[in-house]
Amino acid sequence: MRRLVAGARLAGVRLARRGSHFALIAVGIAIAAAALAAVQATSLAAQDRSLGRDLARLDPDDRSVRAVWGGIPAQAEAPFPALDRSVRTQLERLRLGTPVSVMLMNEILFSGRNVSLAALDDLGRWVRVRQGRLPGRCLPTRCEVVQIAGEGPLPGIAGLRLVRVGRGTMRSRLPLADVLARYSSNEALSAAARYHTSGKPPFLIASGVSELARVPAIVDVRRTYSWFVPLSGDSLHPWSADEFTSDLTRVRSALRSEAQPFDVTSPDEAVLAAVERGNVSAERLFLLGGAAVSLLLAFVVLAASANRRDLEATRKRLRWLGARGWQIGVLETVEALTAAFVGALAGWVLGQALAALAANHLGAPVAGTLLNSTLSPTGLGIVLVLALTACCVLLASRSASAFSLGAVTVTLADIAAVGALAVIGIGLARGAADTVALSEGGTGVFLMLLPGLVTFVLAVGCARIVGPALRLLERAGRGAPLPLRLAALSLARSPGRAAIAVGFLVVSGSLAFFASSYRTMLLHAQSDSAAFAAPSDAVVTGDLSRLVRVLDAASPATYGELGDAAPVIRLSASVPRLAGVRNPTVLGIPSRAIEDLDGWRSDFSDVPLSELARRIEPQTEIQMRGVELPRGARTIAVPVRLWGRAVRIGASIETRRGLFEFVELGIAEAGGWRVLRGRISPPARGGLLVGFRFDVARGFRVANGGIGPQPEARGRLTLEDVRSGGAPLRVPYEDWLGVDGVRSRVSRGQTELDYFLASELVSRFRPRQPTDGISLPVVVSPNLAAAADERVLPLDISGHRVLAHVVGVA
Repeated sequence: MRRLVAGARLAGVRLARRGSHFALIAVGIAIAAAALAAVQATSLAAQDRSLGRDLARLDPDDRSVRAVWGGIPAQAEAPFPALDRSVRTQLERLRLGTPVSVMLMNEILFSGRNVSLAALDDLGRWVRVRQGRLPGRCLPTRCEVVQIAGEGPLPGIAGLRLVRVGRGTMRSRLPLADVLARYSSNEALSAAARYHTSGKPPFLIASGVSELARVPAIVDVRRTYSWFVPLSGDSLHPWSADEFTSDLTRVRSALRSEAQPFDVTSPDEAVLAAVERGNVSAERLFLLGGAAVSLLLAFVVLAASANRRDLEATRKRLRWLGARGWQIGVLETVEALTAAFVGALAGWVLGQALAALAANHLGAPVAGTLLNSTLSPTGLGIVLVLALTACCVLLASRSASAFSLGAVTVTLADIAAVGALAVIGIGLARGAADTVALSEGGTGVFLMLLPGLVTFVLAVGCARIVGPALRLLERAGRGAPLPLRLAALSLARSPGRAAIAVGFLVVSGSLAFFASSYRTMLLHAQSDSAAFAAPSDAVVTGDLSRLVRVLDAASPATYGELGDAAPVIRLSASVPRLAGVRNPTVLGIPSRAIEDLDGWRSDFSDVPLSELARRIEPQTEIQMRGVELPRGARTIAVPVRLWGRAVRIGASIETRRGLFEFVELGIAEAGGWRVLRGRISPPARGGLLVGFRFDVARGFRVANGGIGPQPEARGRLTLEDVRSGGAPLRVPYEDWLGVDGVRSRVSRGQTELDYFLASELVSRFRPRQPTDGISLPVVVSPNLAAAADERVLPLDISGHRVLAHVVGVA
């Protein structure tokens, strides 16, 4: 034991008297530890900021945890105070703040008048008064309210006197999200509500739920109680997300098991998705941590190897004095442990200050960030592993000796480099750093090690060629000036330190290049993301909730006056019998506009974008063919004669703005000649007649494949020229084409159509178009290109079969 203590004591004396060498090593370790601590904390702070941004982007209706109860209080098993206590007890377990209670009676009828009446706690926080003041107490004799929406007089309620003391607006949709969600959950219903209902009744809010809830006059009125806790970046953090979801599951279970069950809603899935995205981004920051560790290893090796001669002299002196090998090992181990742990701990402390500054700059809570990163058990474990790694590297660098394999001298560094190269190859072969793995997460360890492994292999490789290179330099410089020859000779005879210096420079330079390249890559990624999200300066889309189409708002010429406008159509298609591909999207865009789109990268395709645009450009002019209708014509008529079952006939008209209108002409029945007429809407007047559509009118049904009787119709009909506005129009029926159960023939000046109509067919008689009989040139994704037989791909678009010719892959 005394010998062991003596070795440790001697190590202390050496550190005290000759500590400059070990201080240099400790400083290098400290810098690396500080960088690693800063990266760990900064990544967590960045995650916290990212989570806060994602929460802020959520719809206000979803940015809270909400418990909802609905019913009639007179029929409830518990009064409002009991419900309130139960809900608050559960929601406070989430530690997100004090729940806010809301009461709502939506569009109820009092004395022949509708009114929406609500109550809200902490009214001044949620309502902005524009006229008057905030209401006071709500008592049966005088219930003060503020009106936030609607119009009309207030109803008279027996036992409850409503007094409007102000008008205002909601500062946030959050308190009434459950009401607004019902209006906005279905766009079609929302549109119908806006178009087909009268003005909304007054929407009144009282201050305080408990007072309005116990008013006897409305105890039999159905209402909704809700309690919500807002979610924000200040109340929810990445380190508490898992605990939040676990607590939320227990709260939801507890509230749903109550005698009066509650519905609990929250964005827990969105929170977990946001945390997962933040984890992937944080793991990429580990690349910087890996670079710091790489620099640490290179610096330790350089500093330890530089003092190899002094170390060998010390070993010889100690052996001469009688020290044994294990005592010398204790001495060197204590020295390495002291330098490694002092440096790592000092650097970790410095890293706390850097981490605090970074967290404060990013707007994350400093204490929470540090306690859950650098000061967490994981963080303390990292600093311990870092110190032990530095100690092992230091010991290996000071004690490693070379051995020969034939004519080749192999060192410990060579073996480590081969091992590092094997790890790199295995990791890349398994896809541990590809785009799929990055998107799924779980690659943090390999990413952190990858820069260090690569730079270590480069450093060892460069160090191995330094010796031969210096010998070549000495031979080539024999005719050079004497100082250069002496320098070359000295380096060639003792290349050890030169090799270490070169290795360190390679490591430093490689990591600097990596940091610069990584920054450039991130900037390019941000630019590509922005270009993909907004490929044009302005994008106009139709508003289906208001039933407004793009060309209803303005004509193509008007859009062209605003800039270089290009029409785009997006349709869903299917590829028959193609496994693994579900409803590919078909995007139609003019070839001239493709080159102007932002977001294209050269690695998207082997073919330049300009060449792809040229390939999909039509070889001939593509223009809709049809019969032009007079601008003043308000009706369209067509004489028909039919043999067979009745047929419903309609006309398709392309408007001057490029939209299509369908005009119902009527039902053709067997018998003599009949004239079918339809009224042309104002937008379709002066448009282009582009065909007729035929549907089964009524009656005859047949069994079809076990799906029940289906309507069918067979027969023949004769068409004459169309009349519009009273004037006959010459229609070149001989150039028209029947599709999907319609066959045409023109004989002796008459056009006859043989038809077979069924519910699954879209039967038409239309002009031949420039695209008939040719395949559509398309650029497709790789999986669709692989499915194309001889570059021909059949597409089913809205029930129509289209042959596509693959001209490019992207």
